[in-house]
Amino acid sequence: MTMSGISQSLDATFQAATANFAASLTEKQRREFRGCSRKEVEDAIRGIETRLASQRRQRNMQRIAKFVEGMDQLGKVVEVFVNVDSAVAFVWAPIKFVLLAAGAWVETLDCLVDTYAEIGDFLPSLSQYENLLANHPDIGIYLQKYYCDVLEFHRKALAVFSRPSWKTVFHSAWRTFKTQFGPILTKLKQHRELLSDEKLTATIADVRQSVRSIEDKVGELSRHLQRLHIIDNEEAARRHREDLIGKRQFVLSKLDPPDYYCDLERASNQRWDSASGGWIEADTAFDLWVDTTMIQSRALYLTGIPGTGKTILTSRVVQHLQQRQERGNPTGCRFLLLYFFFKHHQPDKRGFVPMLLSLLSQAVFQDEVLLDLVYQRCIQVDQQRIRSASLLRELAELVLEAQSICFVVVDALDECAGDQSVTAEDAQGQVIDWLESLMRHSQPRNHEASSGPSDRCIRLLISGQRNGLLERRLRHWPTVQVDSSLSHMNDIKTYCEAESLRIQQKFGAPEDARLGIVGKVTSTAKGMFLYAKVVLSNLLIQPTRGHFKRELREENFPKGMEQAYERVAVHILEGPDESQSDLARCILNLVLCAERPLFWKEIQARFCIDVQSETADLDFRLLEPAKKYCGALIEVGQKDLSGSPGSEPDDLVELVHETARMYLIQTGSFHLADLHADMALFCAQYLSSAPFNPDMGKPAVTVYCRTGYYGFLDYAAANWWKHARQIECSKDIIILTTVAKLADALNPRDETAAANTATDMTAVRTQIHQNPGDGRDWEDAFPIEARVKLVRAGLESLLAHANTESSADLEEISHLYGRVAYKCSKPWCYFFQTGFETASARDHHVRQHERPFRCGSDGCPSSQIGFAKESELSRHTERVHSEAIPVHFPSGMRSNLNIFKAAREGKLDLIQELVTGGTSVNVQQKDRSTPLFLAARAGITSTGATMRVLMERSGCTRIPERFPLEFWLSGNPGNKGPGNMRPDVPNRQATTGHPALHDHQMQLRLLELQNQKLLKIARQGRDLNTAGSDHPLQQQLQQQQPPQPQNKQLQNLIYTNLMQNMTMLPMGSWQAGVSISDRVEKSSNLYKPLLSRFPPDSLAVLIYRFLSWKTELTAFEGFYSQWLGLLSAI
Repeated sequence: MTMSGISQSLDATFQAATANFAASLTEKQRREFRGCSRKEVEDAIRGIETRLASQRRQRNMQRIAKFVEGMDQLGKVVEVFVNVDSAVAFVWAPIKFVLLAAGAWVETLDCLVDTYAEIGDFLPSLSQYENLLANHPDIGIYLQKYYCDVLEFHRKALAVFSRPSWKTVFHSAWRTFKTQFGPILTKLKQHRELLSDEKLTATIADVRQSVRSIEDKVGELSRHLQRLHIIDNEEAARRHREDLIGKRQFVLSKLDPPDYYCDLERASNQRWDSASGGWIEADTAFDLWVDTTMIQSRALYLTGIPGTGKTILTSRVVQHLQQRQERGNPTGCRFLLLYFFFKHHQPDKRGFVPMLLSLLSQAVFQDEVLLDLVYQRCIQVDQQRIRSASLLRELAELVLEAQSICFVVVDALDECAGDQSVTAEDAQGQVIDWLESLMRHSQPRNHEASSGPSDRCIRLLISGQRNGLLERRLRHWPTVQVDSSLSHMNDIKTYCEAESLRIQQKFGAPEDARLGIVGKVTSTAKGMFLYAKVVLSNLLIQPTRGHFKRELREENFPKGMEQAYERVAVHILEGPDESQSDLARCILNLVLCAERPLFWKEIQARFCIDVQSETADLDFRLLEPAKKYCGALIEVGQKDLSGSPGSEPDDLVELVHETARMYLIQTGSFHLADLHADMALFCAQYLSSAPFNPDMGKPAVTVYCRTGYYGFLDYAAANWWKHARQIECSKDIIILTTVAKLADALNPRDETAAANTATDMTAVRTQIHQNPGDGRDWEDAFPIEARVKLVRAGLESLLAHANTESSADLEEISHLYGRVAYKCSKPWCYFFQTGFETASARDHHVRQHERPFRCGSDGCPSSQIGFAKESELSRHTERVHSEAIPVHFPSGMRSNLNIFKAAREGKLDLIQELVTGGTSVNVQQKDRSTPLFLAARAGITSTGATMRVLMERSGCTRIPERFPLEFWLSGNPGNKGPGNMRPDVPNRQATTGHPALHDHQMQLRLLELQNQKLLKIARQGRDLNTAGSDHPLQQQLQQQQPPQPQNKQLQNLIYTNLMQNMTMLPMGSWQAGVSISDRVEKSSNLYKPLLSRFPPDSLAVLIYRFLSWKTELTAFEGFYSQWLGLLSAI
């Protein structure tokens, strides 16, 4: 590519990066960031320093001077490529923004300043590249990468500090930010190295064209290191993903939310056409509600009569918002989307607590900061406490307060019934009160404004039938009346047109008959989509043309929803085929009383299992689909239990609508209490039958597995007690006796109590009705887990064998039990039914149940291993992570003792607190040891943070500006005691046992001093090449000879010391698994004379690092040319 082509490409790339960053900002930020400069940032820093000084909380803000200077040089370079004011403003404005935000909180400010200082260490001096850019525009590629990474860092930092109520979630947000900051820092290091390579190449091209082969070798090394960085980044990303997956699984296991996503999927699948319900997106009230710049339109009420399709329309709204999440919000702000579908007939979906559980579970999948926030709370308390209404409410409020924009969609609020302690109206009022309080707290600061963005915005949509409470409480909300919407009527008509064509095709009806059907159904529906669906489905399943014509007669054509159900019920329950009607009734019996939607394979298993003979016969499986038997009364959806790509979902059977349940029960066709009693009896007999005997061997379990006997296990084990609680004890004595036998089998009592049946039944009856409605309590009272484990082990081995030996067996076993082999054995657990892809994932999950309390400190082994009891976690935290030593004391001596101990143990936070409180780091013990010496002798590196603080506070201001090697090897023979601040003390201490090594270091020290003189002359502009070979310094350079090791053992010892000193690692702290290239990254000119004495495989990398060291490459060519020959000889 030509130079002009490269320049144009770079110009476009810089502008694209600027545009992408601007798109991530809010409109308010785009306005405020425009025109920001270095002066504004420096003014902000001085303002923070002044304010903290007045409060006696001074901080060393000079730590970010290097970063600010680097940003200034970057801004000047960017101006060369991009003629856009905002390009440079986007360098400075985020810095000012986060500094001002963090400046109000000292702890946060320290974290931020440390991060800026760390970045500053990896920024090159970009000003020296200005001349090279004219002749080598390809170098601009790396400058562009610098700019993009700086913008990416700012974008992630803004995500922390622009979050509403960011202080409440700062620790979680900062932990998340640090994991994202690591890869950015790695890329900055990589760009610096590659930029040095390009500068080296450009310099060589300008000075000597004869070193092309050397450039190739250096380029090859550069590419190799770049590949290593890519691999490291991919590995870090993989570990990060695994960490997120582990945390989410832990949170889901602890919260155990209802399967909210299945409700959305089922409602979406019930839409007859992808365009159905699309009219809502064009509705004026909805358009204002979804527009986050409109402050006044923060709530929307979606209402209509039963059967209008509100739930399906709500699913359309949720999916529309999900698409906006994927595309990006037009305002530039990411938003949170939370939804919940109330289900009156499902106990785990009809109360305030289930709603909170669902909202929190969704939040942890959309925001890593919120995941950490919820995770930190979950690891500290047991499952019963985390699921309490008060704690969940507090946690949900924290989550929502930490969002700029959040959409909360609640469907079928009229079906919210709560538990037995409150009325349905009170339960619904509790939900409305809480949601409205959230909206009030998200009011914009400027209440007079009618439009424009606010700092925090919660948009709330509630759908429900027009009952007294909702009409009264939500009457002031903007409302969408679904059943009176002309667009909704058109949707119904379009659906009728499509279905009538199918009916015409099946029965050969004339066109006027088809149009008559469309007209009748559309006019009678009165906005009820459900009516049209039931009537047309009933017409379509008629067996003959005669039956079809009979249904069209005026006296038989339904006049309303109840009559529509009646025509279906007559057809399926009173049809001429008695056996078909019996099967339909049996299926409806199961569906009506089920505590959760049943899978079709579970219904099939129920027909095959005979608990009297304790056998299962697969010949009794139903041959037709469920709709064939029950018609329009049921809806068949799908649910994927495995979650793995390419897996087939299982059919899920439930009633078409809650009004269908009401009709079947109110007409007396089915008695719900009898259905629960029958199900309780079956589950009790089933779970206490011989195939569930805990003493049964694995071969016998495998035999029963093949017969399909365990096909109803998942439902029976998790829900038997829910049916038992609804037994009417006065008349269901036989059933209660059977349940008592199961209870005794699960939790045997003493022989005296067992001898009295009446006593048994009384005790069981009391326990059943007094036990809380929570699966954990029932598992404690009547443990069934051992039986589940026995059966699941047999199923796992059978599936594993079939997977490797026989595809036919695998298909048969999968048809009976599904393809998910590895499930949790806790009946109340979220993963009891869904399961895992591998046994190791399942076992890891089970360990979380056994040790549910985890340490919240990053890097602590107990953050993964956990504890069985909360008290054990408390003891661990107090013993390992708490500061046992008080920070402030009236006695200065006690404070000094603290800093000595903190330095020995590397407790950075305590050191900072002590220093802030006035403790000096220059104090000495009796043996004249300083905190800096104690930290070095103990091997406390702590990624350099502890040493950095001690050096800065001790007055060693020049040390951070030089390579760490100089710090560790600089000597001062004049000071004898170990307490002096010169850093050669720790090194001499480490080499006491090796006098030869100590002498070797002292000789190297002399060579370093000589080389520094040469560098000083070079920086003053003297050219050693033109000085001639008789120049004293040139002769001195050529005559330098490295100290000669006396034997192989000493050579190895010197080499090890070389590596350790280059990475600030003390003796004996060599860590396996870290590449040589990373360990010698900060090499200096000190060991140049020594390199030729060591192995070539390491020498190549060391020389590459030397060639990349900018100071010497630009300093003088003579010294550089000596190394070309050495590199060529490798």
